[in-house]
Amino acid sequence: MNYQEIPFDILKKNKSPKIWDDYILEKYKCTNRFSDIKEGHKLLDELTIVHAYKEIAKTLYASGIEPNLIHQFHEYSTVIGSTGEALIELLIPDKELPVNNDGFDINFKGNYIEIKSTLVDKVSMSSSQYNTSDYLLIIKFHKGNGKFNCAWLAPMLIVKAYKNTRKPDSKQLATVNTERSTWVRGLKITLPRIRRFFINQDKILSTFKPCKKCYSTIVQSDNSINFRAMTEPCNTCAWEERYIYFTKGTPYSEVKENLFINKRQQTRKKIQQPHIRPSFLLSELNGQIFIDRSCLIRAIFNKDRIGLYFGRHSVVKTTGCTKGTVVYPFNELYDYMLEFLNINEQINEFHILYKSNGKIDFLVRTGMAPVKPGFIEESFLPEELPKPLRKALTLSQDVLYTLNDGTQKENNELYKKLMAITVAE
Repeated sequence: MNYQEIPFDILKKNKSPKIWDDYILEKYKCTNRFSDIKEGHKLLDELTIVHAYKEIAKTLYASGIEPNLIHQFHEYSTVIGSTGEALIELLIPDKELPVNNDGFDINFKGNYIEIKSTLVDKVSMSSSQYNTSDYLLIIKFHKGNGKFNCAWLAPMLIVKAYKNTRKPDSKQLATVNTERSTWVRGLKITLPRIRRFFINQDKILSTFKPCKKCYSTIVQSDNSINFRAMTEPCNTCAWEERYIYFTKGTPYSEVKENLFINKRQQTRKKIQQPHIRPSFLLSELNGQIFIDRSCLIRAIFNKDRIGLYFGRHSVVKTTGCTKGTVVYPFNELYDYMLEFLNINEQINEFHILYKSNGKIDFLVRTGMAPVKPGFIEESFLPEELPKPLRKALTLSQDVLYTLNDGTQKENNELYKKLMAITVAE
């Protein structure tokens, strides 16, 4: 059995001293049962089970000791789960969070990571974890001796690309098999590489370029990104470097239609069919964003412009958000944009922007037009607006007010000018 090495020097450096450290090390010489260690220290015993077990595991790891996860009796699953989280929290330290967060285990600089510690090949994610987390990190321990064996880091964009038949509102568990699913095997990763992935992204962006083979496989003819191709083996590129390159620092990181499209979907897109208006019912999630499944509307507040952005197929970071009460139906605004364009195509994204020069810009992208170029752009003074855009402006004012709960009214002159515009419908 090949075991990956644990970077104990990094874990030691990242461990904050705690009052119970010496006690844990002495007690561990007598027993490796986490429950006995917890009960023998007053302050440890006051913590929740998961919190206490994580502290025990951290103290051991920082001292160069691999916790013995076997013979923990009926609490072995809790010990394994706590130990896996402790290992990653020491590897990529950030602000400590309460245990049992809804949908994720670790928040590292805005990246929500769900950790699954296991002795077997299959792990399962709840609906909340599947829809909330940005990354699934699988930590596998050997079922015979409990030692750390290996890890897989799966960005949820890749997981969802392979599970694209799963309904967004499904309540069923999402399972990932590290042995049977060949795409998961390609995401195997060492602990130092996990640390580099999250901590050194800027350095990777400044030095890495994908090989021609990977580039041509990942970037599709319509400029969308094939996330499935991210996991394909390559002797030149590491998969995590490719992922950072295409999602963080290139023009393709701005591509909104970047979920993998299977062959059946591609065939349907080639057939000219009448456009069917989608049904949007947008819910407030987090600050200036509305979202419903695969579409979003975002408020834009800059010094020289203010307005709305709409994305029909946007991949949006909604980590940590819980779907709220429906507050605004968006169908009408979408219809007004179609009426203005006089087309029978799907609108993929558009901007409505009121600028400091007093004009209102409308930028619309339809069909399979690439992001840059591909926008239909029109600019009007408020009194020059065509009827559909007059209605669109009025609705935009309502949406902006709702998104910001009126809070921009007091301190943004451009916002006040926009809200003061009245147009005859």
